[in-house]
Amino acid sequence: ATMCRRPRVFFSSSGGGAAKAKAKAKEEEAPVASQLRLFDFLWSAVWSLQLCKEYRLAQSQRPSLETMALVGGLTLSLSWCFVSSVLAKDNTWTRRWLATSGLLYLLRRGSSSNHVVLQALVSALVLFERSGGDQRRGARRLLGALYWVTALAKCNAGFFDRRESCAVLYAVAGGATAGLPRAPARLLEALPYFALAGEVWLACSFCFWERLGAKTKFAVVLLGSLFHCGLAAPAPPLSVYPFSLLMAPLFALAAEGDDARALRAFAVVFPAFLGVTLRFEGDFFEYPPYGSWRVGVASCLASFAAVVVGNTTTTAAALKTTTTTTTKKEENPRRRR
Repeated sequence: ATMCRRPRVFFSSSGGGAAKAKAKAKEEEAPVASQLRLFDFLWSAVWSLQLCKEYRLAQSQRPSLETMALVGGLTLSLSWCFVSSVLAKDNTWTRRWLATSGLLYLLRRGSSSNHVVLQALVSALVLFERSGGDQRRGARRLLGALYWVTALAKCNAGFFDRRESCAVLYAVAGGATAGLPRAPARLLEALPYFALAGEVWLACSFCFWERLGAKTKFAVVLLGSLFHCGLAAPAPPLSVYPFSLLMAPLFALAAEGDDARALRAFAVVFPAFLGVTLRFEGDFFEYPPYGSWRVGVASCLASFAAVVVGNTTTTAAALKTTTTTTTKKEENPRRRR
């Protein structure tokens, strides 16, 4: 029995199996590493809003030495992360440095910011989830939990009242900002129900992302992008473009995409969107005083457009692979016959 076992151990394919498993893990990790490049680019843009706010606050009151040190550290870290993402460098440590400096900044200056909890959770995700795959899965869990909470918060009588619903308010205000005609009353009455159903669908989709098909994943990315662009479109103080900008890197992290193509798309569409938003005249009240609605909306539209374009390539590749696999399965029985 011992002699029979030794050849199995000696000629065991465990080494080859380990090599195959390692190669497979490397293949799975490759798109994740590429995907984090777009995340770093968009996440750096989110932190730059804090610098705009601090610049405007410094015009009315002299900042303390602590504030200048926090802003200086944040500026260096986001600049490094931004440049590394553009140059396609390894951003592991620059990303963690930005997360650390960002958490320190929020700890001391969070009272003058908004969406502090979500931004801190994204920073914690970057710090405590080491691999790209874990960060991607963590982003999906975070998005699923966020949409579940917001969907539950909408389950009240006021949200379904056309005169009080925030869904109707944003639709009317966003359409007015874009110069669109007012929607029919029946559509406005049904809009809160569509909004709630959409958020529940987004929550379920991100919670069960691995089980979705390529087309469904692309539909989730497209619907979520349109939803958050709609939240950013109305003029301040109704616009929540800082929140929409923060959701863009989360979408880039949660959904697989071609980052090189996405960044090229951002470079093309951002000047076009900025040319449109700069035509809006007037002084807008913003709190916190970011004072960047025109640039922020253009950046939000370009960010989600880049996420959708990058995801288009991944979806097409997944569909092509599925078609090829199906064709091979259909050909195998014929060969056996």
